[in-house]
Amino acid sequence: MSFVTDLFSAAGRVAVITGGGTGLGFWMSEAWVKNGGKVYITGRREETLKAAVAKLNSIRKGSASYIQADVSIQAEINKLASELSVHEKAIDVLVNNAGVAGYDPNTSDAPLATFDSEAWVRQFTLHAWAPAAVTSALSPLLVEAAKKGEGRGSVILIGSIAEDFWFYSWPSNGYSVSKAAEAALAKTLANKLIGHGVRVNTIKPGTFATEMNDASVSGTGAHEDSVKRNVPLKRNGAADDIAAIFLFFATKAGAYVTGQEISVDGGWTLVANGLEPAGGAST
Repeated sequence: MSFVTDLFSAAGRVAVITGGGTGLGFWMSEAWVKNGGKVYITGRREETLKAAVAKLNSIRKGSASYIQADVSIQAEINKLASELSVHEKAIDVLVNNAGVAGYDPNTSDAPLATFDSEAWVRQFTLHAWAPAAVTSALSPLLVEAAKKGEGRGSVILIGSIAEDFWFYSWPSNGYSVSKAAEAALAKTLANKLIGHGVRVNTIKPGTFATEMNDASVSGTGAHEDSVKRNVPLKRNGAADDIAAIFLFFATKAGAYVTGQEISVDGGWTLVANGLEPAGGAST
């Protein structure tokens, strides 16, 4: 095994990825399995989970399992922790990836959108409360892994560059604010867990063409025209783009890194708040 391969290896390690059946969650699960690791994916839709696990196990037999769980509900989180404890004595990586998009109704003649309370509650529950509750429930397994060293015991939150946007007309104000809350949570978790050897870091994706970031919805960042107009690198993120940062935070490569954020956005945050990228306006 080469030096670099050893640094980023997932061999013999166990990951849990919420919302792992589709989009970014599936891409990270795929990267973990390809790199020698074992993964448990969670989500609400059992058929989606079954299909994802079948694909993952076709890469490497016996590398993936699923536990159906809605992480917006405490009882479901308790069930997730209980089932994992039956199968594993330690969890090397937890990725809090489950999320939801929401769009606040807006009209051209109104100074502000109509903020939908149900959408905001759903987004704050999944993006701020759920990562806290899931991390708490799995913390004994994470602490056990951290005792082994070499970067084990890693918590990764999937945030968003949306938390940094105020100029760009983001279609979901609740999403942006809930992701800002998640960023604050990440710092708190990192502070509370560092004494136990558990690391907490955040990946902030930009525009990726996933099921949740549906390019057919007017105004969403994944739309091709929006990407060419706003993202300096002129493309959506792809599976390899998220996988590389995930593997860094999840393995020995990132063993000395905690409480940090990395934006994976093609440079969008460089120009999103009023400055123009080369060759075009930002709105």
